[in-house]
Amino acid sequence: MRALFLLVLLLHPEVRAQFGPLMTSTQTPQAKSAEELDAYLEIYKNANPQSTVALANQFAATYPQSEFLALVHEHETLAYQQMNNYEGVLQAGEKALSLSPRNIKVLVTLALAIPNGVTGRSDSSRLLEQAERYARQALKELQEKKIPQDLALEEWQDLKGGLESECHEALGHANLKRGNPITAVKEFQRAAFGNPKPNSRQFLRLSSAYLLVGQRAAAERAAERAVELGEGQIRQLALQQLQEIRARSRK
Repeated sequence: MRALFLLVLLLHPEVRAQFGPLMTSTQTPQAKSAEELDAYLEIYKNANPQSTVALANQFAATYPQSEFLALVHEHETLAYQQMNNYEGVLQAGEKALSLSPRNIKVLVTLALAIPNGVTGRSDSSRLLEQAERYARQALKELQEKKIPQDLALEEWQDLKGGLESECHEALGHANLKRGNPITAVKEFQRAAFGNPKPNSRQFLRLSSAYLLVGQRAAAERAAERAVELGEGQIRQLALQQLQEIRARSRK
């Protein structure tokens, strides 16, 4: 069966890539049958989030002991994220981490997602603590992870830097929700200015945090950068924020 799995990796380079930078060889799952592997590949190649969730549930019921189950729940988590299904993200992410506690992608996904839906919830404090814990755990995993042999140093630095940036964004958002804007500013600064590929959303959040601590000039500069980098809805939100900041400055 290992020979079958290796053949699949050779025929599907995009699958091989999935088991690359963030996964060690000891973590690479093995299928017990061709049918199990085919079922996983169907999930991996599926582009429809609703279908992905259905296939993930079917896979879990059919292969409850599969070594692929953690990855299946990872795909399920990302599918729920696409569907803007908050509870689905939390539940699928927890299932993935229960099987693979060091899964960096899931840790970062949950850390970013959790603060988005805590407003008005009785368990918001617990959830925010969870988000911070996941972000810090992901940072620790990234710090300890060795450079993958099949990845160029520059590519690894970009990947690692982007994930670390998202961890700091999550920490900033959690602190903002907790009412700690000064800490939030520091984390958003690390996210926005430390990202190898500057991100409009992070500069917009930094701008909002600057406003909360009374740094209007810095907020305007961050909003300008968000407009410059942004597209679609994020750019519209950044434009609106920039206009509001400038209108206040004229008063």
